Amino acid sequence: MRCGIVISLPCNVIGMLCIIYKTPQTAKSLSYRMLSVSVWTFITEISLSWLVTPVLMLPVFGYYPNGLLRLLNIPTYAQTWLIAQGILG
Repeated sequence: MRCGIVISLPCNVIGMLCIIYKTPQTAKSLSYRMLSVSVWTFITEISLSWLVTPVLMLPVFGYYPNGLLRLLNIPTYAQTWLIAQGILG
């Protein structure tokens, strides 16, 4: 998961810049919505790939956080709350 961010980070930034600067006048009313979706996708991707990096434990519905927040000794319940806030908005 962490290696995928190397490719997707520049793509997200370029996409946001295209939405901001290259949207035609006929679609300006949609550009704010597209930018909002792009920003929330970017935040979710950063939080799931760097901050938490969930390792799923199957068949039990659970996970073990293995990211940057674990190295900073932030409790699992706080990490879960942060990710839920980032995904659900």
